Amino acid sequence: QVVIYFGKGDKSTQELLEAKGLIVLGFQDVASSHKDALVEDTPPSKDDLVTIMYTSGTTGMPKGVKLRHENIVSVIAAATELSQAIKLHSTDVYLSFLPLAHIFERQNVMGLFSQGAVVNFASNGAKALLADLS
Repeated sequence: QVVIYFGKGDKSTQELLEAKGLIVLGFQDVASSHKDALVEDTPPSKDDLVTIMYTSGTTGMPKGVKLRHENIVSVIAAATELSQAIKLHSTDVYLSFLPLAHIFERQNVMGLFSQGAVVNFASNGAKALLADLS
């Protein structure tokens, strides 16, 4: 139950979150207080595993599908092309309501993050969508 924010924090939002029992920290504060634990960044290779997506099992037992770095980079490349076509800006906001276990939604989120867009997540998927919008 920790919120880590990037950039300048909004004091009223921080107070609201803390009143709800959440711990609110700035990313720079966290990073500087854990400098000893930092390790050198190693760029991934195209064959490195990024995630395992699970199929629904419509053709039998559910299966784990390994997605490599190369797969994800191709999704981000496609998102870059699409963002230029639809004029996506870093000020745009996307509401994610499909489960992140769904590959379509995971691709959307990764592509949007790569373009600097903001992604908000519905609190309980599509079920709570109308409540989250009000």
